[in-house]
Amino acid sequence: DPESSRKTAPSAEIQAVETRNLFALSAHYISLRLGWIFKTESIVMPAVFLSLGAQGWLRGFLPAISRFGMCVPPLLLASRIGAVPRKKWLVFVCTGMMAACFLTLAVTWKVVPLKTSWLPALFLAIYALFFVAVGINNLVGNTIQGKLIKVKSRGRLLKLASFWGAAFAIVLAGLLMPGWLKGENGSFQWIFAFTGIC
Repeated sequence: DPESSRKTAPSAEIQAVETRNLFALSAHYISLRLGWIFKTESIVMPAVFLSLGAQGWLRGFLPAISRFGMCVPPLLLASRIGAVPRKKWLVFVCTGMMAACFLTLAVTWKVVPLKTSWLPALFLAIYALFFVAVGINNLVGNTIQGKLIKVKSRGRLLKLASFWGAAFAIVLAGLLMPGWLKGENGSFQWIFAFTGIC
């Protein structure tokens, strides 16, 4: 029926917007992946705590904090987030908070003496705040993704973001990390700053 196909076929304007959204979301996820590789909790963050002179049991909190932040706050706030009419501002705030956490770590690493007694606790608190923002950002991001692109485009988004994100992350980690990890305590401020910028 030509009449029904006219009603269901997306207009050229809608298709153009969806293409733009697909590439904007891909760029967003690629940027997050670039930052993520530089803050790996299995390598970089334990080395940071070792440089701070933190006890081993404090380093043991890192995986628990990341899992808690990504799971519990989104679960507790899901109904409130669902009631927010314009979710793009939540993504903006959460992504900004993620950046602010690592930029704060960069400045702190540069200006505060490393063996300061309260520094490991501050780093853990900022790390926890970062993962709360990550958890909420993931929840809201997945919600608005369904409004910005069609369901059948999600595989293409994943392919673009995963392939290019991994490729750029591997190249940049290979080029930048060795220089930033030199020395007894490393130049972690550059790693934190790069992560915050991404």
